[in-house]
Amino acid sequence: MVNNVCALTDVSPEYSQEGSALLSVSLLGLPEGTQLEEKVKQELVRWFGDDVLAWQHLRTDTIRRALPEQLPAVERKGYSEALGVYICGDHCLSASIEGAVVSGKQVAGAIEKGILLSHV
Repeated sequence: MVNNVCALTDVSPEYSQEGSALLSVSLLGLPEGTQLEEKVKQELVRWFGDDVLAWQHLRTDTIRRALPEQLPAVERKGYSEALGVYICGDHCLSASIEGAVVSGKQVAGAIEKGILLSHV
């Protein structure tokens, strides 16, 4: 159920009090139910041990359509261009943070090499 865990205070320590960490836990799909928090904690115990049982749940945000739909038969090159505007993002490569970063790097690299300067 758990897709990833991110320690937000590793990036920005002021997100939490001294000695505490703020974590973001992303789940696959849109799970629901009255026992969701408990199920997630039990899975995280397998990842991090019994310390998880003392963690405090702050809130749950359900984000529908968090990622663009990705059909398997569609070829993606990482970026596109329309009337001199260069378009990049996870919708151009793979529906993920990595896809967005790689897509942006591809456009930046192409611009830097002069490949995409025809309309500028």
